[in-house]
Amino acid sequence: MFIGSLQVEAAHISGGDITYLCTGGNNYDVTLNLYRDCTGAPMDPQDINFVSDCGDQFSFLNVPISSSSEVSQLCPAQLLNSTCNGGTLPGIEIYQYTVSVALPPCDSWTMSWDICCRNTSLNVVGTSGIYIEATLNNATAPCNSSPAFTDQTIPYVCLGQPVSYGFSVTEPDGNIVEYSLISARLAAPGPFNVNYVVPNSGPVPYPGLVIDTVTGVVKFTPTAIGTIIVVVQIDEYNSNGDLIGTIIKDMIFVVIVCTNQVPIDQGISNLVGLASANGFYEVDICEGGYFCFDVEFIDADAGDILTITSTVTALLPGATLTVSGTNPATATFCWTALAGYGTVTIPLVAEDDACPIVGVAQTAITMTVTDPISNVDPGLDSSLNICEDHLPFLLYSNLGGSPQSGGTWTDPNNVAFPGAFFPATDLAGVYTYTVPGAAPCWEAQSATVTIMMNPLVDAGTDGNIIVSSSDPAFDLFAILGGTPDGVGTWTDPNNVAFSGTFDPATDPAGVYTYTVAGTPPCPDQSATVTITMDPSILPIELALFEANVSEDQSVKVQWVTASENNNDHFTVEYSVDGVDWKVITIIAGAGNSTSLISYEFIHPDPVLGKAYYRLKQTDHNGTYTYSDIRSVTISGTGTFSGTASLEIFPNPSARSITCNIVVLTGGKYRLAIYDLSARMLLYRDLELTAGAHSLNDDISSLSNGTYTIVLSDEQNDHIVTKLLMINK
Repeated sequence: MFIGSLQVEAAHISGGDITYLCTGGNNYDVTLNLYRDCTGAPMDPQDINFVSDCGDQFSFLNVPISSSSEVSQLCPAQLLNSTCNGGTLPGIEIYQYTVSVALPPCDSWTMSWDICCRNTSLNVVGTSGIYIEATLNNATAPCNSSPAFTDQTIPYVCLGQPVSYGFSVTEPDGNIVEYSLISARLAAPGPFNVNYVVPNSGPVPYPGLVIDTVTGVVKFTPTAIGTIIVVVQIDEYNSNGDLIGTIIKDMIFVVIVCTNQVPIDQGISNLVGLASANGFYEVDICEGGYFCFDVEFIDADAGDILTITSTVTALLPGATLTVSGTNPATATFCWTALAGYGTVTIPLVAEDDACPIVGVAQTAITMTVTDPISNVDPGLDSSLNICEDHLPFLLYSNLGGSPQSGGTWTDPNNVAFPGAFFPATDLAGVYTYTVPGAAPCWEAQSATVTIMMNPLVDAGTDGNIIVSSSDPAFDLFAILGGTPDGVGTWTDPNNVAFSGTFDPATDPAGVYTYTVAGTPPCPDQSATVTITMDPSILPIELALFEANVSEDQSVKVQWVTASENNNDHFTVEYSVDGVDWKVITIIAGAGNSTSLISYEFIHPDPVLGKAYYRLKQTDHNGTYTYSDIRSVTISGTGTFSGTASLEIFPNPSARSITCNIVVLTGGKYRLAIYDLSARMLLYRDLELTAGAHSLNDDISSLSNGTYTIVLSDEQNDHIVTKLLMINK
């Protein structure tokens, strides 16, 4: 390996190319292929130059010939008469020069060869030199091998006859290749384009000469004898569309006068299977599908026998190529398309048996393997969990992916379905959307929408009930209306979990909530039971409540109940201003009673002045009520407090009673007896002076029972109230 370059002498080079093969890691075998016209000088060792954008530059000098062979376009019987063997018939040899080299990763390596001169031609001015190169991006595509030319001939073509020539390129890594025609170039002082004979150019090197960018097939009809220089460039792209390498082939077409007619292909015919033709040279095929097609070649020389060859069986695993007939000759190609092949080009070469120069026609068929799902897309399977009260909707909108329109639906029973789902009437289950196949994949594709429909839960309708604290416990569920589900839970008026069994004696009245949990996405449902305590059923019937100042300045608080219903306790509360109250005692109630029960409490140390007392009655369930307020005046004299006092004896009594009355202020008073319904039965109007008075009263007209005696002043204020019991 040496730095620099070596200029070599012209040697009648008819064409050349450079290719490379990765042998592992960053190691490559780089091959220079040169085509020699056997009338020229013998071949010498050659130089191959390397340069990269990453700062590398070196050359392999005097690379020896690695191999050589004759590739003359002659019939077998005349090969010994070629100029390569000392004869007069046109002869061509291919020489290969191979070097092994390590190329560190770089985004642009260029491998090149050049020579000073080339043969004269019909389309290029003078005998400008030849420059050929190959490029490699092994930073993006590590260990990538270039495409390779399997056709190793310099074509001899016939004046005035259509030419169809293919390069029979293979791409070992399965990358995408694209063909184009470029200008021929020479090396000194730097690679630049040669001058063409007007109107020719690199992209159009000869009138009417074109190249198929996909197959690489060159077609034209020559109109003059001589050589035509053509340079083809092959760009290689990876699956991401990145350019990862290029190779070029600089070559000549030799135009001669022929008495022989070359074969002509007829394009694709008799296509069967999962494939469709796109013109005469392109086939779209369905991945996994089996197909066959014919390509027929016809030679106008009826006596010629045609031979068809191809590298297709080596390119495509499982492919077959069968040739039938001799003129016309038909190549029948069959294959089951495999995944991962994308676009692939198969070359076909037809040769006649003309001698000494064989008539050759080459063509190529481009096949594109299509994924059935990418060809026909019904979308992706999906599932939908809905409530039975969901609004109607289109199933199509719930397919995953990007489904094609125009498909058909079937329901869970495989019956045709319009596609609009009505939860109130349609079945839950699997609905199938089918899109018919399209070329080349005629098989229909399907996707499904699975509907899971959940019923709405039922908490019933609101209920209400009026109860008495003496009523037995009961189940709230029975109070709900409608047909509630029996799997719900209860909360009490304070939103605390509740058992569902209401005990009027202990549980508070209010709104109880019953909730049945819905199955998502269905919501929970709730209903309420409102419980009201019967206002006509009082927790107690209070016959008497009074507060009186005793001689020792204590206050006696007395009360009598005529009946009690679930009565838990009494609370005696005391205030000096009638606003702020404090508890001075709690006395247990009788629970349930229909008899008179007397209660009293002595408040031993009230403050001097006005004092207020009230009674708080609390049921077993925590509900409570307050009595009227009673007031007294604490004088602090030790003899009498309040505005009046009343003592009755005997009590209980049978026929008469004595009433001892003390008033602080003289004036008019009334002493009256009331039954428990507050009806006044007896009364006496009195004119009393300040001080003590004793009165006898006949009560024989009254029946056995409990009564109240009330002393009131002329403003009708109840000054003193006493309880009287009559028992005859």
